[in-house]
Amino acid sequence: MKKIFLTLSLFGISYAGFAQTLEEIGKNVDINLYLRSSLEIPENGQGGMKANEARFEVRGNVGEQLEYRIRYRLNRNSPAGTLNNATSALDHAYVNYKFGEGYKWSTMVGKQINHYGSWEFYDNPTFEYQYSDYVNRQQNLFPVAAMVSYNADDNNSFHIQAYNTHSQTFSKLVEDTGYKPLGLEQSKLPLGVNFAWKGSFWDKKFHTFYSFTTSQVAKGKQDYKIALGNKWTLDKFSGYLDLQHSQNAIDHFNVISEELNAYQQTLDPTYVHQFAKNVQFQSVALRLDYAITPKWYITGKSVYERMNSKDNTLALGNEMNQRTLNLLGLEFKPFERQNFKLFTYYAYRTNTYKKPLHTSYPQQNHGMFAIGALWFVNAL
Repeated sequence: MKKIFLTLSLFGISYAGFAQTLEEIGKNVDINLYLRSSLEIPENGQGGMKANEARFEVRGNVGEQLEYRIRYRLNRNSPAGTLNNATSALDHAYVNYKFGEGYKWSTMVGKQINHYGSWEFYDNPTFEYQYSDYVNRQQNLFPVAAMVSYNADDNNSFHIQAYNTHSQTFSKLVEDTGYKPLGLEQSKLPLGVNFAWKGSFWDKKFHTFYSFTTSQVAKGKQDYKIALGNKWTLDKFSGYLDLQHSQNAIDHFNVISEELNAYQQTLDPTYVHQFAKNVQFQSVALRLDYAITPKWYITGKSVYERMNSKDNTLALGNEMNQRTLNLLGLEFKPFERQNFKLFTYYAYRTNTYKKPLHTSYPQQNHGMFAIGALWFVNAL
């Protein structure tokens, strides 16, 4: 009997110690799941069930000064980039070190978010149903980078981030597109630099995320970008307004080059396909969310984007391409303490080319209805 009692006592002590260890781990480690799936029914084309989001994340801290974060997309599989040696399925893999008086300074090294002024991209991807083309096609969203930050006070922080402008080498970009370099050479250090400021005002009801960026892919061809992210969070009403303007010496993300090459070839059959030069991108993204009741929400989003040609040899000028996105949705949150929602929305996109591009590329309209569920799970 004594042996049984002793065994049970030891088991109880071991279990209590194990539970305490788990509790300590839970204080320093977060394990998160980003999940969203939906039935998508386009007006034109084939519909089906889609796994929109499936990301796994582990983040935490070791002591007061070291933080780490790893986030992986479970529904994406791609080879490592020829420049950054990292798959695009890997969002985050970084270490952040805090230092200085009051730990106001920090330095982050590894694969991380591109720190430019966009709340559309910066916020939790589980809750963003559709993205602008500016986010989808014109950014290296999660580059390998190094960033130094300074928290001036509770309401203001300043950041300088150096990052790979592209995940691929310039020679790989040329190979993938099939374009001729025509005098373009790869940059010795194809880096971009973000200078960003984040601010909070009026008891943290209004937030700014403003940035200036300069970057390079080809030698001697510099790109510039200004981004002004504005976000507000009130009792029942929240949203953001992102404004972006960029001047690209070459279209290295191949957003409009294909269309311009086709247009040039109609004028001259011997025209050699190449990266478009001196292209200007501008974007406005507005999202509004309103809580009708604690369980029912209305969400809406509107995006306007345009591309301007500053290449004097083309004579296309401003608004050679305009793109819009309009979305209206309804969300139901059945559980107060869980980030779980049932949702439905309708999204409508347009893509319009200016004459004479319009002759070869008529206006494209795409409407889609979706219904599904999302869940941001803090598993630990």
